[in-house]
Amino acid sequence: MIPIGRRQALSNLRAAVAAGRCAAVLGPQGSGRTSVLRAVVAGLVADGVDVDLLEGSDAEAAVPLAAFAPLVAAVGLRGADPLEVYTRLPGIVTAQRRIVAVDDADRLDRASLVLLGQISRVRARIVVTARELADLPRPARDPGPTGWHIETLGPLGADDLLSLAPDILGDELAAPSAAVFVTHARGNPGRAAEMLRAAAASAVRTDAGIELGPVRVSPRLRKLVAPELPDPGTGPRHLLDLLAVASALPVEVVDPAALGPAESDGFVEVSGPTVGLTDPLLDDVLRASMSPQLHARYCGEAAALVGDRDGWEAGAVLLAARAGRRIDPAVALDAAGRALNAQAPDRALQLARFADPDLADTQLVLGAAHSEQGDHLAAAEALRSALVLAGDDRARVRVGQQVGLLHAVRRADPATAVEEVTRIAASVTDPSWRPVLAADLVKWRLMAGLPVDNIEVRPAAPQAAVRVNEAVIAAMISTTAGPLGETERHVASGLEALASTDIAPPFAGDLLRLSAYLSMAFGGNLAGAEEFALGYRDAAAHSADPALGMWEYGTAELALHTGRMAQADAMSARAIRHLAWRDFTGLRPAARALRAAVLARRGRITLARELAGQCAPEERVDPKVALHLARVEAERQLRHRDRQAAHETLRLAGEAAIAAHNVHLGVLALDEAGMVRPTEEVAAQLGAYSEVSDLYRLLARRARAVVERRLDVVTECAEELLAMGMVGRAAQAAANAAELAARSGAGEQSRKLRHRALAIASTTGSARWPASDEADALTGRELEIAELAARRVRSREIAESLGLSVRTVDNHLARIFRKLGVRGRDELPDALGPAASQGW
Repeated sequence: MIPIGRRQALSNLRAAVAAGRCAAVLGPQGSGRTSVLRAVVAGLVADGVDVDLLEGSDAEAAVPLAAFAPLVAAVGLRGADPLEVYTRLPGIVTAQRRIVAVDDADRLDRASLVLLGQISRVRARIVVTARELADLPRPARDPGPTGWHIETLGPLGADDLLSLAPDILGDELAAPSAAVFVTHARGNPGRAAEMLRAAAASAVRTDAGIELGPVRVSPRLRKLVAPELPDPGTGPRHLLDLLAVASALPVEVVDPAALGPAESDGFVEVSGPTVGLTDPLLDDVLRASMSPQLHARYCGEAAALVGDRDGWEAGAVLLAARAGRRIDPAVALDAAGRALNAQAPDRALQLARFADPDLADTQLVLGAAHSEQGDHLAAAEALRSALVLAGDDRARVRVGQQVGLLHAVRRADPATAVEEVTRIAASVTDPSWRPVLAADLVKWRLMAGLPVDNIEVRPAAPQAAVRVNEAVIAAMISTTAGPLGETERHVASGLEALASTDIAPPFAGDLLRLSAYLSMAFGGNLAGAEEFALGYRDAAAHSADPALGMWEYGTAELALHTGRMAQADAMSARAIRHLAWRDFTGLRPAARALRAAVLARRGRITLARELAGQCAPEERVDPKVALHLARVEAERQLRHRDRQAAHETLRLAGEAAIAAHNVHLGVLALDEAGMVRPTEEVAAQLGAYSEVSDLYRLLARRARAVVERRLDVVTECAEELLAMGMVGRAAQAAANAAELAARSGAGEQSRKLRHRALAIASTTGSARWPASDEADALTGRELEIAELAARRVRSREIAESLGLSVRTVDNHLARIFRKLGVRGRDELPDALGPAASQGW
């Protein structure tokens, strides 16, 4: 299966071949260039086109023209001497309209390269893969009169890489494994697939997804990563071995004589005061070749090099421990605390084993680390010990914070969190510390559905930790029910305070950034919101950050509302897995409900209702959960063609969410109710929120125009929604306009608007909702032909490219013209271009 990140390259190649051009797919080994080439070839062959796939590696037989042997035989030139092949083969290929595809063309022998150049000069179509264009000698790069199309394959993003796991292993990866996988794959699909295959035998399925275990270095993976390492015993190899056990070292302790060659050969890189391996998989390749004794020796050497340098304490302690040396308990505790603050609970637990167990700080680190890892019993026991050992109010407050997290977030029991934290807060006598837990209690009471009085945000609060908590609460309120304009101020205030305290929860910054993201989305800056979330989601995937599930949930929620259902499907499934691993937001129930809503919208109503049934009664109190469950029920009602009931279900759910202070999500549900069945009541309700943001102003304007049957305004709103990124709603608005035009007797305008709705849905890959009873959007084949025709590619060239007859192409075009309401191919760019240019 071609990853999403390679599909554009595939489309570009097909278009180039259809236009009669030669093409080259460039990229490093494992980049997927062969898969892309084979996908092009497979599609052409399946449709009856003569394509000759040649392997450049066959040239290693040291026989001239060996790679061309299959083609020579296919055209009846078997036994011909090389000169006859040179003179006759290009003409035969051209006359028979064959397409020559060469994988690893940079490995062809000189004679084969000359022949390939000859074939390209006679206007035959060739498609080749290579590492880079410079690897292809001049004869192979001579394009003749049509010009070469060059497609360079860059690294795949984290989302594309992670999508390989369900295909190969049958399920999503758990977040820690996902982080190791994404980081080590480095955007290379070949490496990624080999890592998954190598780990398949030992992979373990858990509720949080598949755990891969340690990276397994297969022979193919080793070849992909490091085909030529420095010789053992040399200075550069010794440096690589030290870096393999230490991950990084200070530049000042590294032998310059070893660093120079290792850096020039691309094995290491210097970043500021630190030197490390350029490829994280190289660590695993090198360690796989070490005996336990050699590994311990290198750990000892690296620990001695690092010493007590500032900032390297945690690494030095672990290296010394792995070398079998005695560890100072105080140093171990300090390093464990640093690891915990860096959200590395595994490392924190390893280090805490060497600390004094009779100290409150040791038990606090153990409790917090066990809590993050999901070991609730061990966490509760350690935190009880920490509270008993706590000797001052600062220590009691820190224990209270972790107790609240354990119960409210990790165990999804905010009521117990309120009870336990209230008890701990009563033991805090210092008035400067009590507000820290008081602010936490506001969050836990909100999560438990308990009343909250006197929520006060004090930017000048004396304790930075208090200011952080109050900013988090204020930002959350403004992104659920308050003025969106306040969010930016609260986020900035909270992040500033967070930089000056070490006792605020480590996830406070994530919650503040999530508030900023939601504010952008609800405000109508959807492109900015998506870019913002993508950056943090990608970073979290690379580092196994506990915020990963949170960002996937936020992305899925936005995709649901914009109509990008394929993304909503993938992200909601991944969010459930990763929130089961780490959830400091309490979003697990909402993620299940969101997943059910997405499945229902995609027509899988039975599975959606089964998943919805897993939501416990106490979870349904959450307005986010209730809204998504209402969407599942509305889909069931729509299936039974009961639009009135579906309208009521969504309207009542939206009103309930607004009453529960989730105004922004409630407004979107009200808008959905109006999309199912436009009414004056819903239009008025949306109008009441029209001044909150540009998005709500546009939704209210469209709802009012539909009710008042103002065709021109609805048409304008469809284009404005498309420009904003609300592609699903844009398609629906265009359909609304088509209905209004039909009622007014403007048949031609209605036809064009109906086709406009179809074009938006087809070219953006969005889903028009509610589903239409009319003709479907363009099929994949129709869209492919339409895009080629819009580029002025002739029917005969399209037919040759796709392996169809000219008559079949023309039949497809007739259906395309009818569906899109255009009179010919000259009008296709206008019909397809504006929607396609949105990039969704």
